[in-house]
Amino acid sequence: MNFLDLIWLIPIIPLCGAAVMLFFGRSLSKAAISIISPGAVLVSFLLSAGAVIQLAGLRERLHQVVLFPWLPQLRADMGYLLDPLSSVMILVVTGIGFLIHVYATGYMAHEHGPRHGGYYRFFG
Repeated sequence: MNFLDLIWLIPIIPLCGAAVMLFFGRSLSKAAISIISPGAVLVSFLLSAGAVIQLAGLRERLHQVVLFPWLPQLRADMGYLLDPLSSVMILVVTGIGFLIHVYATGYMAHEHGPRHGGYYRFFG
């Protein structure tokens, strides 16, 4: 599996997890919310780790994924670029983000109320 070509999914997966919480969280069980929210960030962390490992094996240590040309006349493209500095940052952000989500599931475990109150809104 080429993780480097999947780096565009790293910000998208937690965004989708937040959207699921905001739109469908009221109908989900507390256990499902506790799995989906940290799970989305964990998947992003695993994608990040795979991409960083593959980047370390490249000779150039630079990988670009162009999603679409934004201004073709000026050759300005929309996409993602992974280099050594950004690889450290995605590991820090997704790793600490996952730990925050795990901590928050325990911190918010006391949340009660009709359909688990603000638990799903918190993770959304």
